[in-house]
Amino acid sequence: MTDEALVLWGFGLMAGAIVVFLLEALIPSAGVLSLAALALGVGSVVAFFAAGTVWGILSTAFLIVMIPAAIFFFFRVMPNTPVGRALFLNDDEPEEQRASREQRAREHAAARHVGAEGVASTDLHPSGRIEVGGEKHDALAVGGLIDRGQRVKVVGIWGAELKVRAIN
Repeated sequence: MTDEALVLWGFGLMAGAIVVFLLEALIPSAGVLSLAALALGVGSVVAFFAAGTVWGILSTAFLIVMIPAAIFFFFRVMPNTPVGRALFLNDDEPEEQRASREQRAREHAAARHVGAEGVASTDLHPSGRIEVGGEKHDALAVGGLIDRGQRVKVVGIWGAELKVRAIN
Protein backbone atom coordinates (compact mmCIF):
# COMPACT_ATOMS: atom_id res chain seq x y z
CA MET A 1 0.00 0.00 0.00
CA THR A 2 1.38 3.45 -0.84
CA ASP A 3 2.08 6.15 1.73
CA GLU A 4 -0.69 8.31 0.28
CA ALA A 5 -3.23 5.50 0.68
CA LEU A 6 -2.12 4.92 4.29
CA VAL A 7 -2.48 8.64 5.07
CA LEU A 8 -5.97 8.58 3.58
CA TRP A 9 -6.81 5.53 5.69
CA GLY A 10 -5.42 7.32 8.75
CA PHE A 11 -7.58 10.39 8.12
CA GLY A 12 -10.62 8.22 7.39
CA LEU A 13 -10.19 6.22 10.59
CA MET A 14 -9.63 9.42 12.61
CA ALA A 15 -12.78 10.99 11.12
CA GLY A 16 -14.66 7.79 11.93
CA ALA A 17 -13.42 7.95 15.51
CA ILE A 18 -14.67 11.51 15.86
CA VAL A 19 -18.07 10.69 14.34
CA VAL A 20 -18.52 7.60 16.52
CA PHE A 21 -17.54 9.55 19.64
CA LEU A 22 -20.10 12.26 18.80
CA LEU A 23 -22.70 9.53 18.35
CA GLU A 24 -21.95 8.45 21.93
CA ALA A 25 -23.35 11.81 23.04
CA LEU A 26 -26.61 11.15 21.20
CA ILE A 27 -27.07 7.39 21.54
CA PRO A 28 -26.71 5.90 25.02
CA SER A 29 -24.47 2.87 24.56
CA ALA A 30 -22.88 2.45 28.00
CA GLY A 31 -19.47 3.28 26.56
CA VAL A 32 -19.52 0.79 23.66
CA LEU A 33 -19.36 3.60 21.09
CA SER A 34 -16.55 5.29 23.03
CA LEU A 35 -14.53 2.06 22.92
CA ALA A 36 -15.22 1.81 19.18
CA ALA A 37 -14.05 5.42 18.77
CA LEU A 38 -10.88 4.62 20.71
CA ALA A 39 -10.24 1.56 18.51
CA LEU A 40 -10.71 3.66 15.37
CA GLY A 41 -8.33 6.28 16.80
CA VAL A 42 -5.68 3.65 17.52
CA GLY A 43 -6.19 2.22 14.02
CA SER A 44 -5.64 5.67 12.54
CA VAL A 45 -2.38 6.06 14.49
CA VAL A 46 -1.20 2.67 13.20
CA ALA A 47 -2.04 3.71 9.62
CA PHE A 48 -0.23 7.03 10.07
CA PHE A 49 2.86 5.32 11.50
CA ALA A 50 2.84 2.91 8.55
CA ALA A 51 2.85 5.98 6.26
CA GLY A 52 5.72 7.60 8.12
CA THR A 53 7.11 8.46 11.53
CA VAL A 54 6.18 12.15 11.28
CA TRP A 55 2.57 11.27 10.44
CA GLY A 56 2.49 8.81 13.34
CA ILE A 57 3.88 11.30 15.86
CA LEU A 58 1.46 14.03 14.72
CA SER A 59 -1.54 11.73 14.95
CA THR A 60 -0.43 10.48 18.39
CA ALA A 61 -0.06 14.08 19.59
CA PHE A 62 -3.53 14.83 18.22
CA LEU A 63 -5.02 11.93 20.18
CA ILE A 64 -3.09 12.89 23.33
CA VAL A 65 -4.78 16.29 23.17
CA MET A 66 -8.20 15.10 22.02
CA ILE A 67 -8.79 12.25 24.49
CA PRO A 68 -8.66 14.52 27.58
CA ALA A 69 -10.76 17.08 25.69
CA ALA A 70 -13.31 14.38 24.94
CA ILE A 71 -13.36 13.28 28.58
CA PHE A 72 -13.86 16.92 29.61
CA PHE A 73 -16.71 17.16 27.10
CA PHE A 74 -18.32 14.01 28.38
CA PHE A 75 -18.28 15.00 32.05
CA ARG A 76 -18.66 18.81 31.84
CA VAL A 77 -20.68 19.56 28.72
CA MET A 78 -22.67 16.37 28.24
CA PRO A 79 -24.63 16.58 31.54
CA ASN A 80 -26.03 19.94 30.38
CA THR A 81 -27.52 18.51 27.18
CA PRO A 82 -31.02 16.95 27.06
CA VAL A 83 -29.54 13.51 26.46
CA GLY A 84 -26.98 14.03 29.22
CA ARG A 85 -29.64 15.03 31.73
CA ALA A 86 -31.45 11.79 30.94
CA LEU A 87 -28.25 9.73 31.26
CA PHE A 88 -26.69 11.25 34.37
CA LEU A 89 -28.53 10.87 37.63
CA ASN A 90 -28.26 14.17 39.43
CA ASP A 91 -30.35 16.52 41.43
CA ASP A 92 -29.61 19.56 39.33
CA GLU A 93 -33.04 21.04 39.02
CA PRO A 94 -33.69 24.45 37.49
CA GLU A 95 -34.15 27.09 40.18
CA GLU A 96 -37.68 27.91 39.02
CA GLN A 97 -38.76 24.28 39.28
CA ARG A 98 -37.17 23.91 42.72
CA ALA A 99 -38.83 27.11 43.96
CA SER A 100 -42.19 26.00 42.54
CA ARG A 101 -41.89 22.57 44.14
CA GLU A 102 -40.93 24.10 47.50
CA GLN A 103 -43.84 26.56 47.26
CA ARG A 104 -46.29 23.69 46.61
CA ALA A 105 -44.85 21.81 49.61
CA ARG A 106 -45.33 24.89 51.84
CA GLU A 107 -48.88 25.32 50.56
CA HIS A 108 -49.65 21.66 51.24
CA ALA A 109 -48.20 21.91 54.75
CA ALA A 110 -50.21 25.09 55.39
CA ALA A 111 -53.46 23.53 54.14
CA ARG A 112 -53.42 20.89 56.89
CA HIS A 113 -53.81 23.67 59.50
CA VAL A 114 -57.12 25.00 58.18
CA GLY A 115 -59.57 24.92 61.10
CA ALA A 116 -56.80 24.70 63.71
CA GLU A 117 -56.29 27.23 66.50
CA GLY A 118 -53.05 28.92 67.44
CA VAL A 119 -51.43 32.04 68.89
CA ALA A 120 -50.12 35.14 67.12
CA SER A 121 -46.31 35.21 67.55
CA THR A 122 -46.13 38.76 66.18
CA ASP A 123 -48.62 41.52 65.53
CA LEU A 124 -50.59 40.80 62.36
CA HIS A 125 -51.00 44.22 60.69
CA PRO A 126 -52.27 42.53 58.46
CA SER A 127 -49.49 39.97 58.08
CA GLY A 128 -47.15 38.41 60.61
CA ARG A 129 -46.29 35.10 62.21
CA ILE A 130 -48.40 32.65 64.18
CA GLU A 131 -47.76 29.39 65.96
CA VAL A 132 -50.07 26.46 65.22
CA GLY A 133 -49.41 22.94 66.47
CA GLY A 134 -45.90 23.87 67.63
CA GLU A 135 -44.93 25.21 64.17
CA LYS A 136 -44.46 28.85 63.17
CA HIS A 137 -46.10 30.03 59.95
CA ASP A 138 -46.58 33.23 58.02
CA ALA A 139 -50.13 34.44 58.44
CA LEU A 140 -52.52 37.05 57.07
CA ALA A 141 -55.15 38.56 59.34
CA VAL A 142 -58.70 38.52 57.92
CA GLY A 143 -61.25 40.98 59.31
CA GLY A 144 -58.97 43.29 61.26
CA LEU A 145 -55.62 43.58 62.98
CA ILE A 146 -54.49 40.94 65.47
CA ASP A 147 -52.16 41.67 68.37
CA ARG A 148 -49.29 39.48 69.49
CA GLY A 149 -50.36 36.75 71.92
CA GLN A 150 -54.00 36.75 70.79
CA ARG A 151 -55.63 33.43 69.99
CA VAL A 152 -56.37 32.85 66.29
CA LYS A 153 -58.19 30.35 64.13
CA VAL A 154 -56.94 29.34 60.68
CA VAL A 155 -59.77 29.96 58.20
CA GLY A 156 -57.95 29.37 54.91
CA ILE A 157 -54.72 29.65 52.99
CA TRP A 158 -53.39 32.17 50.52
CA GLY A 159 -50.35 30.75 48.75
CA ALA A 160 -48.23 29.47 51.62
CA GLU A 161 -49.68 31.98 54.11
CA LEU A 162 -52.37 31.00 56.57
CA LYS A 163 -55.42 33.25 56.66
CA VAL A 164 -56.50 33.71 60.27
CA ARG A 165 -59.23 35.38 62.34
CA ALA A 166 -58.96 36.47 65.94
CA ILE A 167 -60.82 34.31 68.46
CA ASN A 168 -62.78 36.50 70.90
